[in-house]
Amino acid sequence: VLVATVRALKRHGGVGRDDLGRPDPAAVERGLGNLQKHVENIHIFTELPVVALNRFATDTEEEIAVVRRCCEEMKVPFAVSDVFEQGGEGGRELARTLVEHAEHKSTPFRPLYDWSEPIRVKMDTIARQMYGAKGVIYTKQAEKDLKRVEELGYAHLPLSVAKAPTSLSDDPAVSGRPTNFEVVVRGLIIAAGAGMVVPLLGDVMRMPGLSASPQALRMDLVDGEIIGLLGG
Repeated sequence: VLVATVRALKRHGGVGRDDLGRPDPAAVERGLGNLQKHVENIHIFTELPVVALNRFATDTEEEIAVVRRCCEEMKVPFAVSDVFEQGGEGGRELARTLVEHAEHKSTPFRPLYDWSEPIRVKMDTIARQMYGAKGVIYTKQAEKDLKRVEELGYAHLPLSVAKAPTSLSDDPAVSGRPTNFEVVVRGLIIAAGAGMVVPLLGDVMRMPGLSASPQALRMDLVDGEIIGLLGG
């Protein structure tokens, strides 16, 4: 299920944050390129997504119709979800759509890249296929980090890219579906416990990572007493 909102599409269509509640079907139309790219990305993994439009109170029928037509043109199932306002009843259309289009036979998963490929190749594949970039640039610090990753024997791990969630590029201010751009890798971090290498794109704040067995799994409340906070 690929969740979309009219507000996000208007944002990608150039509307400022303070004006997202105002009806603007033309802005929704301008922002559709971003949704289309995400649908294409899911197709890369041999899957057919269901686009679920998470409805807001300010959404108009005309704006919703713009997204519905786009999905029809892409031959992608579409449903409006209005669970916030209508509860379970507001999710019936989405539930029916999911049941209708659920796979009767699973399609074999096709990874985006082979883990054994060099990190540069894996990063280039992600940038070109997932983001639509024309290439990847490495800073001097990233070059040093990459050499260290290879020397320590972690180059075989998969990549978990840390980048801006609001843009297909590494610049959070770039909306829509950007073209003819390069992403800049400013550094790489080894997350050995999690089993991955993390390329850092742009000035993004990262959440702390967890190991394969975080201490939270051993925390509990026993007879009114909290245990496991200090590793005991």
